[in-house]
Amino acid sequence: MVLIADDNKKRLSWPITKIIELIPGRDGEIHTVRLKTQHGTVIRPVQRIFPLEVQAIANNAKELKEESPQVSKVGVCCE
Repeated sequence: MVLIADDNKKRLSWPITKIIELIPGRDGEIHTVRLKTQHGTVIRPVQRIFPLEVQAIANNAKELKEESPQVSKVGVCCE
């Protein structure tokens, strides 16, 4: 899960989305992503998305694990 940055809104109002595809540029590096939103899909540059800061408590209450989506080699998010 990621947030889409919007210069006209406060961070609290940025939409939460899910990465569904990584789109490589001509140089082979990932520069753009396809995101699933409440209203459909959008394409945004990676500079405008930020990971959602989420932590889950593990079975052992002392240990915290950070959640992050798994990304396959073909560039599709596969949680």
